[in-house]
Amino acid sequence: MKKLTTIIICLLLITKSYAERRDRDKVDVGLKVGVNFNQVNGDYWNNGYKANLMAGAYLFYKGGMAGISIEPLYTQSTFVTGQGFGDLYADFYQSTTDTIQKGTFQLNYYNVPVLLNIKILPRIWLQLGPQFSGVLSVKDNDHLLKDAESFFSKAMISGVGGLWINLPAGITISGRYVLGLNDININSNTMTNNKTIEDQWQQKMLQVGIGFTFL
Repeated sequence: MKKLTTIIICLLLITKSYAERRDRDKVDVGLKVGVNFNQVNGDYWNNGYKANLMAGAYLFYKGGMAGISIEPLYTQSTFVTGQGFGDLYADFYQSTTDTIQKGTFQLNYYNVPVLLNIKILPRIWLQLGPQFSGVLSVKDNDHLLKDAESFFSKAMISGVGGLWINLPAGITISGRYVLGLNDININSNTMTNNKTIEDQWQQKMLQVGIGFTFL
């Protein structure tokens, strides 16, 4: 009888533990849209933040006080040339007569942030982790360069930090800061006008998004 009682108690404890884990663990799947404010640090760019589109999906595993999220995202970034850009990169222009003209480039990226999530309040999560990005296309709005596609690095690795807020009815709000960790100027070691270009570009982004969890 004692053995049977012990077995029953053990089964009840295992069942209780499993039920608590099942209630605690959850996977959210949803879609999100928002705004990507990008800035490029470089001596010859207009360094102000530019507003662009962000859209994608998310898979968010929640396990009590911590979780992991993965987000396949599409983002746009805008680059506007600044003073001296045409002088430094004149060899890359289609016509040297255009070197005094400002140019605007729009880069379309796919991004995959893989983030550790730490619950800091019942509905608020702190997000930290890396983001891996690749260039889908480059649009040279003013047709300044001979080959705009090969002017920018095809890949970017970034560090991400931000907040994720779960609201009722499956609504989510997120805000994050994304810091590019690698030089995205593919020509920073190129010879032009008998000298090596010394101009590194680092991209920074502020992202605000709203999402809907449907699963």
